[in-house]
Amino acid sequence: MDSFEQLKSDFLAETEDTLASLQRDLDDLAAGAKEPGSETDRLAEAIDRVFRTTHSLKGVSGMFGFDRMSQVAHAMENVLEDLREERLALDSGVCDRLYEGHELLWRLLGHATGTDADPDASTDTWLTRLDGERRARTPETGAPLREALAAITMEELEELRIAGTGGRTIALLETSFDDAGYDRGRNDLVELVEKWGRVHATLTDAADPDAARFRLRILASSADPLFGLLKRVGPLGVEVTTDEDGILAAAAAEIAGATPGTSSEAPREATSPPPAKDSPAVPEGARPVRNAMLRVPVDRVDRLLGELGDLVQAKLALQSTAESLIRQAPDRMTRTHAKQSLRHLDRKLRSLQEGILGVRMVTFDSLFQKLERTTRETCRVVGREARLVTEGERVEIDKGVLDSLAEPLVHLLRNAIDHGLEDPATREAAGKPAIGTVRVSAEADGAWTRVEVADDGAGLDLDRIRDKALRRGLLAPDHMPSRTELLGIVFQPGFSVRDETTEISGRGVGLDAVRDAVESLGGRVEVDTGAAGTTFRLRLPVSLAVVHALEVRVREHRFFLPLNHVSEVARLDPHAFETIGGRELFVRGSRGVPVVDLGEAYGLGLVDRKRSHLPSVTVNDGASSTVLLVDELGARREIVVRPLSGVLPPVPGIAGSTELGDGRIVLVLDPPSRLRQREARLEATS
Repeated sequence: MDSFEQLKSDFLAETEDTLASLQRDLDDLAAGAKEPGSETDRLAEAIDRVFRTTHSLKGVSGMFGFDRMSQVAHAMENVLEDLREERLALDSGVCDRLYEGHELLWRLLGHATGTDADPDASTDTWLTRLDGERRARTPETGAPLREALAAITMEELEELRIAGTGGRTIALLETSFDDAGYDRGRNDLVELVEKWGRVHATLTDAADPDAARFRLRILASSADPLFGLLKRVGPLGVEVTTDEDGILAAAAAEIAGATPGTSSEAPREATSPPPAKDSPAVPEGARPVRNAMLRVPVDRVDRLLGELGDLVQAKLALQSTAESLIRQAPDRMTRTHAKQSLRHLDRKLRSLQEGILGVRMVTFDSLFQKLERTTRETCRVVGREARLVTEGERVEIDKGVLDSLAEPLVHLLRNAIDHGLEDPATREAAGKPAIGTVRVSAEADGAWTRVEVADDGAGLDLDRIRDKALRRGLLAPDHMPSRTELLGIVFQPGFSVRDETTEISGRGVGLDAVRDAVESLGGRVEVDTGAAGTTFRLRLPVSLAVVHALEVRVREHRFFLPLNHVSEVARLDPHAFETIGGRELFVRGSRGVPVVDLGEAYGLGLVDRKRSHLPSVTVNDGASSTVLLVDELGARREIVVRPLSGVLPPVPGIAGSTELGDGRIVLVLDPPSRLRQREARLEATS
């Protein structure tokens, strides 16, 4: 039996226990339905447990090809989501349908194991009835937005979905104009909306054909508050609808799951004027047929990203030259038009950038499915039970980032199960459930993605970490390290609080590899621990193609520092520096932060200290902070980082290079890795 078949066999065996546990939770729901208002918190917890169970069962059963089981679990999950969001009231009828779904899952499991007949007809009947009842009992919301989303193209819908996932406000604007004033009214309204955010789609249809009046609908998004839009268009009588009920995500999922080769796309606005009132309507059956999906090789997208980088550099060069010419323009009108053209070019380039980067965006669900298999395999090896809970499956991130993140997350998950969770007897003695939980979550945060791996174990033993660090010479005997310093020690190469070696690497072993992998992606990793367990927090860029950076100068050399490493930029008084134990520190209150000359760290010579206030940049690697002294602080820029591969071998402390608008090549630094290398060299010579 190959490994996949073995995993499938394990899943079927584990599903029996899962359905038995689900039965107990459904009993709690039924008891709550009989006594409304009693033990609300307990009932909410029961709903959450059933939701998580059906959610996990849906994903894992689908992964192993048990599609009917996945459909039933998904339908139950939808009902439970309605209960959680209070769109549906819990009563005996809802409980009856959930019990019927539970019975179907048992019969589908029996069919999969060869002990029961295929309940295919019963499954279809139940799914159809449940869907009809759910639609009838759940109030329909957001009809105008649903109608508009159904009328736009797949590309526009995907753009809106990406905007919504990134935290932008989605808005639908509706108004109408007569035939004579349509063009001007439309253009004026679009211009107002573009001052607030980005216009993704416009739709035109006949609001009143007899009166030659046409309805205009605009779908837009913005990172700014909705108030700014209402302030502009409110006086014009424009109706504005927002996506407060998650309609966009539901519409995108529904259309993405539709049968390929069909489309519900409505007639769209063209470059020609609105149709005359006697123009025949487009027949319903004459709508164009579209493919819902288009598969594109990754290397082709990567080539587009390379072209995008060249285009960004060309824009920077053009902008630099144009700004110089604008200043020499003879009249104000010419300068104004030139500036508007530059802003328009910048908006279009950003739109192109977002579109190309969106092609590479994938969701976390595929990686989370791999973690489910990792959990089962690790539990089998260590002889312990554990429960994996995942959140944020639909959060999007660049495919390259997700692929590089897989190994670090697997490593953290295996260590959490093997070392983070106690054995059942110890957990019960501490008042915890016998089965431990590891929670892996992803959350979008603008241009960043936060990922957490948290267990509910006993936490890291800081005293043991200190003792092991002393034995390894990582700490001086008379040094009393802070909590942050002790937590940073677990990322030292080869460090572990365990003396024995097991098949599963222990907590601490290989965490340096996790840190290096995350930092190579331009991210950061932090760890926190306590009696409630240990949490690793990863902060990663959504995309690697374009990064925000700070320009600095050391002597005659210019560099860029990625802003994800920078926590503070300041001009410091050198009188606040002290030398303690051979290390220079910047003292702020009772806290001292190490001071490093950036020129000395990179072998470029010392920066100029003959000034009353020294330019500095504070960088943070997640465990500690360091003040870097520089000669000059420059502007913040958006840059395209090019790797050094093919030009130079990998250099510690250098992330790559970028090209300025005037053609100069500037190195992009990676300060944390260079500072760690410097620290190791100093310790070896001390």
